[in-house]
Amino acid sequence: MSDGIHPLDSGRLDWIWAGDLTDQGYTAHDLETTARVLSRICPMCHAGVGEWCRTVAGNVLASLDLQHVTRRDLSGGCWGPTYGAPARGTLGKSL
Repeated sequence: MSDGIHPLDSGRLDWIWAGDLTDQGYTAHDLETTARVLSRICPMCHAGVGEWCRTVAGNVLASLDLQHVTRRDLSGGCWGPTYGAPARGTLGKSL
């Protein structure tokens, strides 16, 4: 995030611990993993911090297992929008 606040401290992920996901069977570990994944901007669909990924048609992928692999698989200490994500509208186009 450009304001210098770590995504986990921004308040944008607080909904993860509000209880709805726990009611769906998420464990404490699942909640931590979900927060880590959703603290990144998705390189595929550009879902923002705290947002679930979406399909091309705009349908919400409201599950940790449904998040785009590129978002789930990012490793390292990178936070925020600087993941080398392709510019909006360039996916699938030869550069």
